[in-house]
Amino acid sequence: MNGAIQLIFFGRMLAVGIISPVLALMLMAHGATIETVSLLIGVYSATVIAAEFPSGVLADLFGQKQAFLLSVLFAVLSFVLVLFSRSMWVLIAAMVATGLSRAFSSGTLDALAVNLAQARDEHALLKITSRFSMLESAGLALGALMGGLMAGIGDGYIVNIAANIALYALLFFGALFFIHENKPVRRTVERKPLHSLINGQIKQSIAFILQKGIVRAILVLSVATGFALISVEAYWQPTYTAFNPPAWTLGLVSFAGFASVMAGTKLITVFMKRQKSRVAPAFLLMRALLGVGLIGLFFATHALSFIGVYMLSYFFLGGSSVAESTLIHRCVQDDQRSSILSLFSFIVQIGGILASGAGYFVSKGGDYRLMWPLSGALLVVCAASLMRTARIHKTGRRTSPARI
Repeated sequence: MNGAIQLIFFGRMLAVGIISPVLALMLMAHGATIETVSLLIGVYSATVIAAEFPSGVLADLFGQKQAFLLSVLFAVLSFVLVLFSRSMWVLIAAMVATGLSRAFSSGTLDALAVNLAQARDEHALLKITSRFSMLESAGLALGALMGGLMAGIGDGYIVNIAANIALYALLFFGALFFIHENKPVRRTVERKPLHSLINGQIKQSIAFILQKGIVRAILVLSVATGFALISVEAYWQPTYTAFNPPAWTLGLVSFAGFASVMAGTKLITVFMKRQKSRVAPAFLLMRALLGVGLIGLFFATHALSFIGVYMLSYFFLGGSSVAESTLIHRCVQDDQRSSILSLFSFIVQIGGILASGAGYFVSKGGDYRLMWPLSGALLVVCAASLMRTARIHKTGRRTSPARI
């Protein structure tokens, strides 16, 4: 695999990790309240929903490298806005920029790596998806550890914000000079007007996700997973700090969570190498176990039990994510890869925005931690029902994703 792509992808995850242990607290330090944090995350999710699929289509037609460069510029803008924010309106603008950054980075570097490798066999796809999952987890883990240490320096988490601005600037120039890609496939082969290419790309992508079988299972669970992830990320920091731990342990908890993702990735990779025909059932089972973990998170009564359940939940998230990526990459064509990945990410964000709205009303009416058993039960029910109904066959044929 391309070493520059891997390094830049790692750097992108490092930047996300630096903010992850203090995200809610950072927003509250710059004009938000505990009630409006969920709404700000909802603004982020709504922006991603609006831009996710169009950004994937544009990446396939104009190039993944260009899409990634644009995402970095939006990221820099978002953190500059947060740095000077003292009101909700500026934070809203910052979250819009963050959403655009997320949308244009989704399905870019990983899709580019798969396209450049021209991977078609199961072993190559598994190697690429597991490598990117490991890089993602390692970057997030190291970034979270650094972010926790930075949180104690200065006021308003200014060091975390400044570090991200500097890191994204490096990523921009690194991608600009060291990433090279082939010309987009469809624009090279099909000499059609741009609007015709865009319409064709959209129709083919929508037709792909409307298939029955495991594709539909991934679609449904993407909504439930988006709901669950926002429920955890919006409220784990206020819950954990209520136990009165040292401030520097925020980064340690995030580090532990991402390390658990890496462990889950390693386990599922070994399993899939030995049981290629059981990838889909493994995916559904681990998403159900993620739901069980979230239910357990609600019942954690002190810091250590909270950390333990948090780590277990992210262990199952890591394993299920690699299985999911392998299933998707296995059946999508090169000229649709970014579009399809962005479309599934778009579906995840729908779940996220639903969770943001639900979180606002739950937190206003009582204990915001009730979001965890709610989202956990949703995952368990969806995965259990799909395990029975999805048409999952042995792998080996790439003619129809529904047969995987």
